[in-house]
Amino acid sequence: MNSIECGRFIAQLRKEKQITQMELAEMLKVSNSAISRWETGEGYPDISIFPKLAEVLNVTVDELLKGEKIPQEEKRTTKISNRKFNNAFIGSIVILIAAFLIFVAITYASYRVWYGVIGFVVFSTASILWFMFSRNEVLDLYEDQKDAKNQLYHRTLLYYVLLVTFFVMMIPQMIATLQSNIVTSVLRLDIYLIWVVVIGLLGLVAYLIIQSLHRDETDHEGISIFRTITTQDYIVIYTSLGYVVFALVFNLFALIFPLGIPFSIFIAISLYHLIAKHDSRHVTILRIISVITAILTLILTVVGQLFSGSSNQLLIILDEYIFPIVIILSVVVLSILSIIGLIKKSKNHEYDDYFRFYRQFLMLIISFFTIAFIGLHSLYIINIFVSLLVSLGAFLIYEHHLGKLGS
Repeated sequence: MNSIECGRFIAQLRKEKQITQMELAEMLKVSNSAISRWETGEGYPDISIFPKLAEVLNVTVDELLKGEKIPQEEKRTTKISNRKFNNAFIGSIVILIAAFLIFVAITYASYRVWYGVIGFVVFSTASILWFMFSRNEVLDLYEDQKDAKNQLYHRTLLYYVLLVTFFVMMIPQMIATLQSNIVTSVLRLDIYLIWVVVIGLLGLVAYLIIQSLHRDETDHEGISIFRTITTQDYIVIYTSLGYVVFALVFNLFALIFPLGIPFSIFIAISLYHLIAKHDSRHVTILRIISVITAILTLILTVVGQLFSGSSNQLLIILDEYIFPIVIILSVVVLSILSIIGLIKKSKNHEYDDYFRFYRQFLMLIISFFTIAFIGLHSLYIINIFVSLLVSLGAFLIYEHHLGKLGS
């Protein structure tokens, strides 16, 4: 990008639209001298300003970077190539997902892991070839188009993360077969599905980390669904992942695995807001009480299951009297406060720290009872998946959406 050509192009477009430097500066919320420096080639606009600048001047970001308008024929060629690559990208990912499903289907239909591996290799190879050929066709075309080039980078990253994730998902099955020295040996389906969830979350975390590390270099926001990932979203993802791994490693902890997911997420979120001092004094007190209540609930569940029938009087008193009374009173009081407070805050459009705490606590209660109700009528493995879906749906997707109200 040549600063003089870019500046001359900005000045030309501004004059064509009969906009003064001061008017353009007000639109972009920059100083008048900044516009002057751009147009004389003494500096560049900040990369975050380019999209707004392009919109005001009615050109594309690539045209601004190039310093001239791109001919219509070239735009048409680029548009066709983009459509072809988008189709190839989506198609190759669909084939890749199908390849893994074929691996699972063949493995559990024939009880021969290596048959499933062969099926995965065949279909994934077709997917890789299609993606690579389509990618290579647009590499030269995107050479001078920074935005398109960055989008190509992020799609390539997502594809390779998916490929590696699916391959890692097969490793436990291969290890089980090799260690047992029996050709028809496979992991139990419920155990394998838990590991698939764990490895899938690891793949998601890997993608988010790599994307965040390269965001400054690429000046691109990545795939749209991950554009506004917040610190709290990362905490929810890491907590869910860590909880699942911890529960699988320590079997005793798995006794409260399904119900413990929303509790662990809520505790982690609350600790984050307490440490970051995002809340007022009163909300901080409410958070501390709610965290203690959540921890006591987890302890009570463990004590109740591990020491049922115990002759220890202290454990009996804690299990049957003290903990239940404290928990019930705390939950009832906090629930009533949260419901009344949430209605009042929503009615007055006050999306402050109180509103944030109220909705998070109510999501914990709703998630808990939803998981508990479904758990009474389903298999353990189904309850685990329901717990993950409900918890992540409440604290990641819905909470992320509601969190924008206060921003």
